[in-house]
This record gives sequence, structure tokens and C-alpha cells, in this order.
Amino acid sequence: MKRLLLFTACIIFTFASCHKGGTGGEAILNVHILKQGGVGTVPGSQVYLKYNAQDYPGPNTGLYDENVVADFGGHATFINLRRGYYYVYVLGVDTLAGDTLGGGISYDIQEGEGERHVVVEVH
Repeated sequence: MKRLLLFTACIIFTFASCHKGGTGGEAILNVHILKQGGVGTVPGSQVYLKYNAQDYPGPNTGLYDENVVADFGGHATFINLRRGYYYVYVLGVDTLAGDTLGGGISYDIQEGEGERHVVVEVH
């Protein structure tokens, strides 16, 4: 019986100590979108965020949990995030060449509050 109680306590502690991404926290993730090689920004890009993902979820934007539009400087911000893993996926248009650009990166928020900055290069 003692072993069962100890095992149950260990399981509860393990799940309670895990951190899963999502809203409800105090972290801010600032996304900076650059063309490949850092040769310019991509204003107006759609920026998608997938919670609890370390790998590319795919191009289906319906699979992502949140999205925002980048400002004129190619920046987007996600607020109220918890510790955890996230995948950032960006789709935009190079207005000079008329090309559709895309790219993504996984990011781990390790502390529950404060600002983070991530650069996503699109090509």
C-alpha cells in the first residue's frame, strides 16, 4: 500500500512539474521577420504560433493555436504565454519580387515571465 501511495505521489509530481506552452502566463514572445540572409523585413506577414510543439506542424495554418499580423517593421508579438515549447511559422509576401515567403523556428520559453526575442528568416 505504501508503494502504491509513493508511486501515485511520484506520478502526480511528474505531471505537475511539467510545463506546457499556452496562454495564461506572463511571458512575451517578440518575433522579428527577416528575408533570408537578413537583407530586409517582411511587413504584413501572418505569424502563427503552435503551443507544445518542437517540430514543424505543417503548412495547414488551421493547426496553429494563435496568429497575428506583423507590423510595418516586420515585428509580431505574442503575450501572456506560459513556459513551454512553441513553433513559430511565418507566411508573407516579398512585395518587390511578388514571391510568397515562409519559414519557421521552434522556441522554448524556459522561464514564466519576461520578454524573449526570436528571429525567423523566410525564403
